[in-house]
Amino acid sequence: MIDTTRRKILKTGLIGAVAGGSLISGLSLYKVREAQAATAVHPYGYYPGELDADASRQLAYDSFFGVFIDGAKHSGCAFATFHALISQLAELHPEGAYGQIPTQMMEWAAGGVAGYGSICGTLNGASAALGLICANAQAKSMIGDLLNWSATTLLPTRLSENNLTVPSQRTYELEQSISGGNLCHMSVTNWCLATGYASGSEQRIERCARLAGDVAARVVDMLNGVVVPAATAPVDKTSCGQCHKSGTDFDAGQFTLGRMDCTTCHIELEKVPENGHHWYVIRKPE
Repeated sequence: MIDTTRRKILKTGLIGAVAGGSLISGLSLYKVREAQAATAVHPYGYYPGELDADASRQLAYDSFFGVFIDGAKHSGCAFATFHALISQLAELHPEGAYGQIPTQMMEWAAGGVAGYGSICGTLNGASAALGLICANAQAKSMIGDLLNWSATTLLPTRLSENNLTVPSQRTYELEQSISGGNLCHMSVTNWCLATGYASGSEQRIERCARLAGDVAARVVDMLNGVVVPAATAPVDKTSCGQCHKSGTDFDAGQFTLGRMDCTTCHIELEKVPENGHHWYVIRKPE
């Protein structure tokens, strides 16, 4: 849309006809941003020690509830982690590529992508940030560790309780839970079942805000070398992956993809019929 408008302006000569000064100013700003984006080199990079884990934890927590950017309030779990990491780097390098990234671009990922309960928004936002900061191989290594950690750790951590500055009405202690996976649906449901709080309660909302802080802090710890990404994945701890993996032999069970722990969803395996999982909705090709 920006390109189309710009071409129309250049073609029709409306610059001189409509508020010339402001229009030219806007076009000049577009050209500056266009040039900076064209010269940005990926990955954008990071100097170990640039970010502080606790400061990032606090910023992610605050951003979950909302911060103002250009006069508009932006909030949510995915925005929280992405903004906490990228906005700080933008302040440190205002003339660099980080300064050209609108962190509100990640708001759509809240609630497991538009509220659909798929990948946890805090993980989505953090992964997007790592994709900008690091080269692909390093980003995937750190993202893998982040996903594994979030699925197997009691969250929110006690650090989020002790190291955060929170409003007086939300200083209560929150019970922890293990999500068992990386989905918003799993994370929220398992925490609610463990604590007895409904998914729409203020306690659950507070829990996810603190989780955003934990995730942002974990990313900073990895970037600073405090945490070394683990090479193993949850699927390695089960026997499922011996057969159910990516491959070309369908009959051997090679019709799946993934590195998560299969048993968090596929339970009571001894009751699986001979035809396989969920055969009423899945059909083997004739």
